[in-house]
This record gives sequence, structure tokens and C-alpha cells, in this order.
Amino acid sequence: MNEAVIETSKKTSNYKYTNQKDFSCSKRIIKRRGINCSNMASGIEVALECKNIFEQIRRMKQYRYVIFVIKQEREITVEVIGERDAAYDNFLDDLRRGGPQECRYAVFDYAYHHQCQGASSTCLKEKLFLMLWCPMQAKIKDKMLYSSSFAALKKEFNGVQKYIQATELEEACRECVEEQLRVLDRD
Repeated sequence: MNEAVIETSKKTSNYKYTNQKDFSCSKRIIKRRGINCSNMASGIEVALECKNIFEQIRRMKQYRYVIFVIKQEREITVEVIGERDAAYDNFLDDLRRGGPQECRYAVFDYAYHHQCQGASSTCLKEKLFLMLWCPMQAKIKDKMLYSSSFAALKKEFNGVQKYIQATELEEACRECVEEQLRVLDRD
């Protein structure tokens, strides 16, 4: 029989499961006890500040972007917040601020003009994207840590229209990102 062991960050006991039925049942028990299951894959927690800033971008439109970093391999925290009038180039500079070997996460509220088919006027569209920035020069350990924690961010940030993974500047450039966002538009 295969055994699955889940270690929680808030309790020191191990939960052992002998089959899938026991696993799903015990997962519900863990949720009822108030243990956050969203960070179990990598053990990294999303700080409350990250969630608050995300909501300020999504609902209140206070900021243009936010960049997150994993601190001490324990928690995802806010590193940089871009003002509402910040340009996309500022975002790219802040994304690479840590150096060519540093991974980051970012949320950007991207605005562009869209012309519907058959219409003469354009309308302004705004879409949120969540980016995983893992440069080619980054350490393998960092790439694995950021990649495995990306799912936790996806769960926490409801309302993101597009998830983008970039390893080179060409994949994170304005034209490439806008092309990916426009695919979501209806004509």
C-alpha cells in the first residue's frame, strides 16, 4: 500500500493515510480545524499583506502592480508596489531589481484599448495577470521553490484573468503580454 504523509506548519503531528478515501476525508477534517491547506505543496505561506495589496489593485484600483518575493523560504511577501500611473517599463525594472538570478511573482493591472469587430470606437479594457518570473540564470532550487508555490498564489488571488510564466525578458515584454491578454477578448 502507498502511504501519503502530510505535515502541517501549524501542528507538529503527522497525518498518515492508507488510501485516497482516507486522504480526502482527513483533508476536510484539517480544513475544519482551521489549518491552511493551500501552502502544503511547498510549505510557503502567502502573507496577509499580499492578499490586501492584491485586493487594493483588483477592487479599488489603487496601484498598477505589485511584486512579491519569498523571504527565508517561508513566506511570500510584498517587495515593490507600483503606483497607479507607473509605466510597464517601471514594472519590468522592478521585476529584475533583485538581479539576473532572482525569481519573483508579480500582479499587474494591464490596460489597453480594444476595438470590437464591426465597431468604429474602441473601449478601454483592464485585465489582471499573475506572472511567475524565473530567469534562466536563477538557481535550480529557487526555480523549484517558486514554481511549486505558484499554485498557492493562484488559489489566493481570485479575479486574475491570465497566468504567465516568463524566463526571459522577451516573454515578459509588453507586446508578448498584451498578445496573450488579447487572446481572451471576444471580437
